[in-house]
Amino acid sequence: MLLMGTDDEIAVSGCIEREGRTGFSDACAANTHFKRRMCERLIHSGGRVGTPEQCVRDPKFKGRTVEAGGVGS
Repeated sequence: MLLMGTDDEIAVSGCIEREGRTGFSDACAANTHFKRRMCERLIHSGGRVGTPEQCVRDPKFKGRTVEAGGVGS
């Protein structure tokens, strides 16, 4: 959703399906993986300062979709 700049789950359904095939040990591992990727992208683009580790540890940092209550909210 971050890459495509939309919260439209239909528009990103292919990406969600591909990413869903990635095997994670549990939901926490998956959430950490995707939060890290989001942090790295935002830091690289100048939208956030600091390191990916600092960003991942920041409980206040959430993507727009999560902040809004999740997909379909």
